Amino acid sequence: KDVDVARELNRRQYADLGEEVECEICYDAVAWEDLLGCGGGHLFCRGCLLRFVQELVGGEAGPAVLARHQGSVKCLSMDPCDAPIPTLQLEELLPGNMRESFNSFLLASNIPLARRK
Repeated sequence: KDVDVARELNRRQYADLGEEVECEICYDAVAWEDLLGCGGGHLFCRGCLLRFVQELVGGEAGPAVLARHQGSVKCLSMDPCDAPIPTLQLEELLPGNMRESFNSFLLASNIPLARRK
């Protein structure tokens, strides 16, 4: 896909310039375009967030996690941080089939659109 080619070119350019940013979960160096942050400024790569959403949607604890966090995905950093990762931005990162599963999961967990942050 063109998006994947552009993403790889960006990653190489950031690497060549030494301006990659470290994901706070896997510690990989990635381009800014492949990061999403919580409201507290912690940054996570696309791959880690995709794996998290897969576990959230497919795991038994997912509904309890969202209920505990009032319908939002909280920061995944090891630092003490309760800032949410904006759900709408998280949805934009997800491929179509995973986005549909995530939205279905939110609806099944009784998280109305108005509560999504």
